[in-house]
Amino acid sequence: MAQHQQDTLIFKVSILSIAVMQATAQSIGGILNTMAEAMPHVDSTSISSLSTVPNLGCLAGLFLSPILCKVFGERRVTIVGLLGSILAGCAPMVLGAFVPIYISRLLLGFFFGIYTPLIVVLLSRFYRGDQLARMIGYENAIGSIGSSVCALVAGFLVVMGWQAGFAIYLLSAVPLVLFTLFVRLDGEGDGAGASDDAVDQAAINDATAAAVASKPRIPAAVWGLGAFLFCFFIFQLPIAYALGNRVFESGVAGESQTTASTIASTIYSCFTIIGIPVSIFFGAIRKRIGAWTLPFALVCNVIGFAALAYGSNTVMLFAGGLFSGVAFALVVPYAYTRVAEVSPPEVVSTSTTIAMLSLNLGVFCSPLVLPKVAAALGDGSAHLTMTISTVAFLAFAAVMTVVAAVSSKRGGEVIAAG
Repeated sequence: MAQHQQDTLIFKVSILSIAVMQATAQSIGGILNTMAEAMPHVDSTSISSLSTVPNLGCLAGLFLSPILCKVFGERRVTIVGLLGSILAGCAPMVLGAFVPIYISRLLLGFFFGIYTPLIVVLLSRFYRGDQLARMIGYENAIGSIGSSVCALVAGFLVVMGWQAGFAIYLLSAVPLVLFTLFVRLDGEGDGAGASDDAVDQAAINDATAAAVASKPRIPAAVWGLGAFLFCFFIFQLPIAYALGNRVFESGVAGESQTTASTIASTIYSCFTIIGIPVSIFFGAIRKRIGAWTLPFALVCNVIGFAALAYGSNTVMLFAGGLFSGVAFALVVPYAYTRVAEVSPPEVVSTSTTIAMLSLNLGVFCSPLVLPKVAAALGDGSAHLTMTISTVAFLAFAAVMTVVAAVSSKRGGEVIAAG
C-alpha cells in the first residue's frame, strides 16, 4: 500500500500538513504585551518566556520521540502529538492564572517535540533524490505559512481579549484529520507494503551493525554548527518576544497596546511569509553563491534588526521584519544541510538531533538571558535588546565573511561557526 499511496496528492498533502504548526510556538509573540497588561503582577520576562518555553518542552519531546516511536509506532505518536498540541495549545483560553498557562505551554512544546522530527523521517522513507528535496522544500514553506497565518490571526483575535489569541492552535485539527484518514504506517497496509517494510528494516539493521562496528565520531564541524545555532537563536528571538514592545516604543501605535500587538503580529507574519519563497528556492540560492550564503544571510539580519531597533515608522519596521525573514529562511536550512553533508551516514541522525537541540536551547534561553543583559547595559528596553542583537549579528557576519573567503579559496564551504 505504501508504494501506491505515496504517489497520490492527498497522501502528499496529508504528510506535509503535519508541518503547518511546527513553527507556531512564537506566533503568540505579538499578543504578549497585551497579556502583560492584563497580568500586572507577573514580571515582563516571565510573560515573554511564554513564546519560547515550548522549546524547553520540545527538548524533552525530541529525546523521547525515538523511544515512543519504537513502542507505539510513528503513526500513533504523530496522532497523539497533534491531538495533544490542540489541547495544550488552546488551554490558555480557559486558564486565567500564569502558572497553569506556563505548564500548558511546556506541554505544547513536548507534543511538538514528539512528532515534528518525524516529518523528515517520513518524507525520507517515501521519497528519494530530487523528489525528496522538493518535498522538504515544500515542508519548510508550509511551516512558514502556518507560522505567518497563526501570527496574523492571533493579532486580530487579540481585540477580543488575549485568551482568544490562543485559538490559533485549533488549526492542528486539519493535519490531525488528514493524517488520521489518509496515512497508514507501522505495518498497516497490504502484503507489498509489509514486504517493503521488512526490506527496509533489514537495511536498517545492516546499517546499525556497520555503525556499531566502525563507531564513527560526530565531526567537530557539527558541534561548531550547533554552537552557532545556539548563539544565532539567542539573538534572533527578540523578533518574537520583544517586537510588540518595540512597536509600542516606536510610537506608531499611539498609546494603544492592542494596536501595537496587531502591528507586531502583522510584522511577524511578513517575517515568516517572506521565508516561503526563500525556503523553496534555497537550493538554487546556495548553488549560486555557495560559501557566501551564510555571510549574506547574516548581513540581511544586521540590516533587519537595525531597522527594527531604530525604526520610527511602519515602513522601517516592516522592512526590518522582511530582511530578518530572508536571513532566517537561509540560515536554518543552510545549517541543517551542512550538518548532513559533513556527517558520516551512520551519525547523520545524531548530528541532526544535536543541531535541533542546540536550536531549541537557544530559543528557550533567549528571553531569560538577553533582556537581563539589556537591563544590565542600560534601560532594558526592546530598542536596546534589538540593538544588542544587531551588534551580535554584525560580529557573526564579519567572522563568517572571513571563513567564507578562506573556504572559497580552498574550494569548500563554511562548515562551522568560526
